Amino acid sequence: MTTPHINRRVLLAAGLATPAIARAQAPWTPDRPVRIIIPFAAGGASDLLARSAAERLTASLGVSVIVEPRPGAGGNLGAEAAARAPADGLTIFFGGMSSNAINQALYSQLRFDPAKDLVPLGMFIGIANVLMINPAKHDFADLRAMLAAARANPDSLAYGSNGAGSVTHLTMELLKRAAGGIELLHVPYRGSGPAAAALMSGDIAMMFDGAPSAAQQIRAGTLKPLGVSTATRIAALPEVPTLAEAGVPGFDVPSWYAMFAPAGMPAAAQQRWRTELAALCRDPAFVAVLDRNAAAYMAIEGDAMEPFLATERARWRQAVQDSGAKVD
Repeated sequence: MTTPHINRRVLLAAGLATPAIARAQAPWTPDRPVRIIIPFAAGGASDLLARSAAERLTASLGVSVIVEPRPGAGGNLGAEAAARAPADGLTIFFGGMSSNAINQALYSQLRFDPAKDLVPLGMFIGIANVLMINPAKHDFADLRAMLAAARANPDSLAYGSNGAGSVTHLTMELLKRAAGGIELLHVPYRGSGPAAAALMSGDIAMMFDGAPSAAQQIRAGTLKPLGVSTATRIAALPEVPTLAEAGVPGFDVPSWYAMFAPAGMPAAAQQRWRTELAALCRDPAFVAVLDRNAAAYMAIEGDAMEPFLATERARWRQAVQDSGAKVD
C-alpha cells in the first residue's frame, strides 16, 4: 500500500463505512469533559496542534476537551495510559508513528499491544522530515552529489538523529536502503536540538528534522535542504524538492499523527469522533494552524486506517531490524 500523499485539499469523509447499526443509534454525545492524551511534552509543535484541535472540539462537542501530556518511554507511557482508559468515548489518544507503528518492533517488552488495544479513528496530520546539511562544512550541490560521496567512501559521512530508534534515525535507514544500500555513520543525540547544534558546528554531515523546526533554519540560511521525505512538496518549503525528485524514486516517508481510542469504544461514539475529525480538518482556522507549523491534513478515513497501519508497522519493523536498534 502506498503511503497517502500529504494533501489537505483531498478530504475524505471519515466513517462512511460505519456499520448500519451505528447509523441507527441516536448520535453519541459526551456528558463529561473529554481528555486527549498526548505522548509528548508540553510546549512542542505536537502539543500546540493538539491544543488547537482541542479548542475547536470543545466548541463542537459542547464539553471541555483537555489535553493531557504524558511523555516518556518514546511515547509508550501516554499510549499505555490511553489503552488502559475506559472505552467510553471520553479518552482519546493523539499518537504518532513511534507509539503506534515503531515501538512494537523497537521495544523488547511493551505492557500493551498498539494493534489490539487502540482503535484508530482517523488520520489527520502529516509532517515531512527534511534532510539537511551544513553548507559551510559539506556543500553538496544536491542529494545526488551526497549519495555519490557516500558510495565513494562508505561510512565517511556522519548523520545525526534524535536518538537510536527515533523517527529521524529510522527515516535515514529507509533512505539508505532506497538509495541502494549506502553506508553512513550514525550519531544519536538526545533530541533534535542537540543534533541540529552538532550539524551547525560541523560535527556531523547531515540530519533529518521535522519540517516545523527545519524550516526555521532553512529560512535563516543556516542549513541547506537536500529534500523533503514526502511524496509531494510541502507548502512551507515549496522550493525544496522531494527526495524522490532529487534522486531516490518512490521515496515517501512522512511522519504522521492520528487519533485513537481505547479498544471497545461503542460504535456510536466512534462514528461521532470520525465525523468530528473530518469536520475539524475542513475548518479554515485549523488548516491555518497546520500551515503555520509546516503540517498538513492527511486524509485517511477511519476504516482505511487498519490496512494503513498494517503496512506502516511492517515498514518500520524492517527499518528497526536494519538499524539494529533495540530498547529493553
